[in-house]
Amino acid sequence: MLDKEGRFLYSNKAHCDLLKVGMNDIIGKTYGDLSLPDELTARLHLQIQQVVETKSPIRDEMEWTNSNGTLTYYEYRFSPIVNKKDQLEFVAGAARDITDRKQNEMALQEADRRKDVFLATLAHEIRNPLAPILSGLELIRRSKDDPETSERALTVIERQTHNIVRLVDDLLEISRITQGKINLRKERFNLNTAFAMVVESCQNEISTNKLQLITFLPEEPIYIEADALRIEQVLLNLLTNAAKFTPSGGKIWLSARKTNSEAVISVRDNGLGLAPDLIASIFQMFNQVETTSRQASKGLGIGLGVVKQLVEMHGGSVSASSKGEGKGSKFTIRFPLATPIETPTRPPQQEIKMIEEIGSPKQKILIVDDNVDVAKMIQLLLSREGHEVRTAADGESGIEAAADFQPDTCLCDIGLPNMDGYELAGHLRAILPNVRLVAFTGWGQDTDLLRSKDAGFDDHVVKGANMEALSQAIAG
Repeated sequence: MLDKEGRFLYSNKAHCDLLKVGMNDIIGKTYGDLSLPDELTARLHLQIQQVVETKSPIRDEMEWTNSNGTLTYYEYRFSPIVNKKDQLEFVAGAARDITDRKQNEMALQEADRRKDVFLATLAHEIRNPLAPILSGLELIRRSKDDPETSERALTVIERQTHNIVRLVDDLLEISRITQGKINLRKERFNLNTAFAMVVESCQNEISTNKLQLITFLPEEPIYIEADALRIEQVLLNLLTNAAKFTPSGGKIWLSARKTNSEAVISVRDNGLGLAPDLIASIFQMFNQVETTSRQASKGLGIGLGVVKQLVEMHGGSVSASSKGEGKGSKFTIRFPLATPIETPTRPPQQEIKMIEEIGSPKQKILIVDDNVDVAKMIQLLLSREGHEVRTAADGESGIEAAADFQPDTCLCDIGLPNMDGYELAGHLRAILPNVRLVAFTGWGQDTDLLRSKDAGFDDHVVKGANMEALSQAIAG
């Protein structure tokens, strides 16, 4: 409590401890008599005088460094205490620690900033492949009599379309991981096999950027118990990340070794490196590393976040290190070792060839999709494979077409107008009990697959998948 001149009439122990003074030493003094920052002292003095003059309370916040050097935040309030004649007797002050709240607010603000950066980057990453796709389509339109030019344009369109599909898959992947919806299919396998797969997968990017990839693998196998596809995904993320931030002519080292209990994998490069303050946040989701203007793309900032979560789901750990900007980076992964077992052998090559030559019988196929362009393109592709194909744009016309056409297989979109694909599936199954129903939709979460199965669909194909996946679903 303070008088009209701002002198202390009373102070409890908590307030004295905060100001680092004794309870008997503060009485009669003002904030200006204490060892406080000048700016804070001036602010408190003005606020107290304002309460005295207006007889209205004031609320504010302040930063404060505790005796142990920790930065804290306090909310404080000065209130007028008046008598029955509405005369001010003294000013009462109170403060409370709001450090947790402020830290949460700052975390939310940082998350919001990162979200804005992520959305801007996502727009950039999608526009990048869309530009050559649109240019390629225009080139094909103008080069009808030049099949060689059209073929080159189609190659570009195909590659860039795969890039868009990869972006969408990455977004869905991180959604599934953060919600804990990833089911690992663990098995004992040799890390050398995963190395061979990822080196082959990223070879094009390595060559395009004129980089040198150097691998160090022990002759003896290194067995871990893990989901092989997920481990390949982790390694591919790290390799493509290294390729992205290593200038042309640089080197990338991929190595593996084992200790008594762990498999240790490292991906090292002599690229742009990391500033010390970035290493702590490098695995945070949607965190993009600032790059030089030579780097065309920073990516979505989710690759390393996916790596960390997948590694930890396998009981492993991942860390990053760098000697500084321009001095390269190193990522180290550790997995628990597993007892090695024999890898099952593949069927003889002759048998594989026989399976491939069997193919699938030609069918009558009905496509129900309100996106006319999608339906038309799929119809043309399936017709070229020898199938007889019809289309319908909604549930009602789909039921009529099914009754008339008697298809062997129905490809049904889920998000149809008036009647969704789940309801349509019931009607089609009632008309044609033996028809094969395939959900062909943009919905691809695990819950979507379960719901389509419950609705009576035999298979579920996410739009954007290649024709091989669609053909396999049709063939059953």
